[in-house]
Amino acid sequence: AYAQEHQAMFTDIKGAIFPGEYFEDHIWARGDGVDGWPHAFELSAIAVDPSMGKRAKAGDYSAIVFVGLARGKFWVHIDMRRRPPVDIVADTMKMFRKYQPLVVGIEANGFQEVLGVVFSAYCREHNLPPPPLVMIQNSDPKIRIQALDPHFANHIVRIWPSDSADLLVEQLQMFPDPGYHDDGADGLEMAIRLLHQLVTMSRSQNDTGETQISYARA
Repeated sequence: AYAQEHQAMFTDIKGAIFPGEYFEDHIWARGDGVDGWPHAFELSAIAVDPSMGKRAKAGDYSAIVFVGLARGKFWVHIDMRRRPPVDIVADTMKMFRKYQPLVVGIEANGFQEVLGVVFSAYCREHNLPPPPLVMIQNSDPKIRIQALDPHFANHIVRIWPSDSADLLVEQLQMFPDPGYHDDGADGLEMAIRLLHQLVTMSRSQNDTGETQISYARA
């Protein structure tokens, strides 16, 4: 931790799945060049890990993760903190209004009892149409998060710098250490999975499929 924080050395951590080289400076979205944050996205999605269900642990973070597809890369903006359900909904809607993604995916565990009601109440109170919500059924998050490996290995993930982003990278670096939370990593996997599903749907509805196929390969 000292080497990474004070010496900019991204070391391999014993027992971690992802090597330290995945998280070097190239992952940050900075400047106005090819690694600058895009002005528009071909496809985009938000995934929410509310960390409220039966498997939630004390101190879990709620993770709201936007991922947009542009220039053959996944562009990530994450908001991660500990907050009550009403704030999860308010912050999700704030990110939704900012990016206008095609879909907002919510981890189904715990959603039916709490967040569904809160989303409806929030939209009524603020006179807003409800976002395009979909339920995400998950089994073992440890197995799913490993699916992020090829995206980091191929250097096609760019993350908007923030305190939440630093926490996301820390969780990824330590995964699957049971002593660390994985809420951000879980939310990132869900958002990218939603994008893959959107690509598949677009390909099935497009006669030529050229743009969608190229991004599916990316």
